[in-house]
Amino acid sequence: MNPPVVVVLTDGEANLAHYMDLLRRQGIRVLATSRTYETILFMARHPVTCFVARAALLPGPPEDLLRQVRDLRPRLFVILASPPDEVPERPSPLVDLHLAEPFRYSTLLEALEYGEERAHAGI
Repeated sequence: MNPPVVVVLTDGEANLAHYMDLLRRQGIRVLATSRTYETILFMARHPVTCFVARAALLPGPPEDLLRQVRDLRPRLFVILASPPDEVPERPSPLVDLHLAEPFRYSTLLEALEYGEERAHAGI
């Protein structure tokens, strides 16, 4: 089986950068970018199963980018990370999991494992 592919939209935030290194050491293929257009290119060119984005980097309205990635990868597991006071009370149907920053590596890893299982199960 090929290693899972995760796209991360990040601005180089230290914790997330460290977590991406840990994911790579575990055999997960991490494609990181700070540009939304590269996110779409990665989705089109690679068998991506999970997408992690820092909410601050989503252009307005953020639903546009989220719809684009969902159109390319309908079974994609989408994780949105934001400061605790910005986690919405009513989550978007385009987002599978909201993480309040800072979050633990184990939480991210569990979410990615779940997303990978869901993608392979065709849910």
